[in-house]
Amino acid sequence: MNDFHHLCELIATRIPEAEIAIDEPRSAGGAWFADVSRQGQRAVIEWRPGHGFGVSDGSGAYGEGPDVVVTTVGEALERVMRLIDATVAAR
Repeated sequence: MNDFHHLCELIATRIPEAEIAIDEPRSAGGAWFADVSRQGQRAVIEWRPGHGFGVSDGSGAYGEGPDVVVTTVGEALERVMRLIDATVAAR
């Protein structure tokens, strides 16, 4: 299991009602993507081995890049949880 799969499992455990769509890379060493959604709210994760996790709220234009880049699974999980929980709580 790589760090990306570990992160997705942690998200599924913490937010069991979330939908997680995974897009695997076409080549070894390529970028992995996950689109996490719950109650109409969204977090997008990009992971490149050796480069960390890019996390955004999915509101940017295609190719714009992540809002933040973090290096650990824990930091990525915290960011995703804040995005999903903050937007749901604001309703």
